[in-house]
Amino acid sequence: MTEQRKAWWAVLLWPLVITAAGVLAYLSFMDQLPEQVATHWSSRQPDGFTAREDVPWLGLIGLVTAWFTGGVVLAVGGRDGTARRLAVGLTAGLAIFTSGVLLLGTYGQRGLDHGRGADGPEWPLVLSLLGALLVGGLAALTVRGRVAGDARAAHPVPAAAPRAELAPDEKPEWSRTARPGRSFGVLFAVVLVLIAGTGLLTSAWLFTLLLLVLVGGLLLALSAFRVQVDATGLHITSVLGLPRWHLPPEDVAEARVVQVDPLTDFGGWGYRLGLHGRTGFVVRKGAALEVERGDGTAWVVTVDDPEQGAGLLNSLADRARH
Repeated sequence: MTEQRKAWWAVLLWPLVITAAGVLAYLSFMDQLPEQVATHWSSRQPDGFTAREDVPWLGLIGLVTAWFTGGVVLAVGGRDGTARRLAVGLTAGLAIFTSGVLLLGTYGQRGLDHGRGADGPEWPLVLSLLGALLVGGLAALTVRGRVAGDARAAHPVPAAAPRAELAPDEKPEWSRTARPGRSFGVLFAVVLVLIAGTGLLTSAWLFTLLLLVLVGGLLLALSAFRVQVDATGLHITSVLGLPRWHLPPEDVAEARVVQVDPLTDFGGWGYRLGLHGRTGFVVRKGAALEVERGDGTAWVVTVDDPEQGAGLLNSLADRARH
């Protein structure tokens, strides 16, 4: 069974098992709940209610959402090991979050005459978010990421590809930093303001704080990168130190300079999964370093002086073939 097929099975089974377990747990105490269960809050006061028999259908919505999210990630970037792990982690995490909110949010309503007397949703949200991060991370590790040798280049680098002059024993190094423009700062601020609005609407300030840290950290980690080429290949590292990506010279089929528009080519900025097996580290429009791997996939990085990086990678790939 291929790694992609294993990932598809994981995307199918993780949320299915989690949601089924959540529904069974809910049914075990459903008879103790009021006829109308609180399922929506505003400023800690319940303002939306659902018949207790209908609550499991909300879990089904979460299941379909998880499947759809993981399926899209796998369909677009499933040839890449990082994307496979991302897809599985997202599906499991989303299923844990939706099931956890439904379970914990309703469990505290046992014995009430009506959902209007329900406590606020903060702790169900906080615990479900933490559970989603934990289980999602563990689920991602159940599929293999990058498999050494799978992207090995079998043919010489094309003669027309750019190259750098290297002495036989030279240990070259080239590095650049890929930083987003001012528009990213505006987007970052808008996202944080929108999340802060969640706290104003729900008064769930601890959950809002956790969400701010999580989303803000992810935006920073996946939107600015340190790019380095040395004797061991191409290294791409988030400015926060993690995550990291490494492409050895043996996997380089050809490095070249291309023109990139993040929005049209990848649907956005930062770490992106594109069509046709392309993975983007794209922070601006313009010239980019594209490195084609031996399996036909490619990494695209928007950096200054991509010509130098491309030439050095091709020369290192030549050296690795000999």
